[in-house]
Amino acid sequence: MDRLGYQPVIAEITAQEQLASADVLVIEPTAPLGITLAQAAQYADPPVPIVCASVMAPPAAFAELGIELADALHKPFSSQRLDAAIMRALLSRCDTRDRSRLDHAA
Repeated sequence: MDRLGYQPVIAEITAQEQLASADVLVIEPTAPLGITLAQAAQYADPPVPIVCASVMAPPAAFAELGIELADALHKPFSSQRLDAAIMRALLSRCDTRDRSRLDHAA
């Protein structure tokens, strides 16, 4: 992540302050807090886009919980694919923020 120019923050708890300051959440859904972090990110205001990075397809629990992914990467993947996924997620966040501003202005 550092080599791509991003400042990663390792989330060890689902602190709203951490999520509020995050631009994108890259998760391994099988990690102990993976699904919990994804769910918290989904309900942040505005939602934090999620990139799933795993050796398996995203778990069915994501769909059951209404968790939407900006992208899903299957390990192993290149740093270029990770960078592209993060960029798409950032663009989706910009779109969400713009829509949120328009909703509040109306």
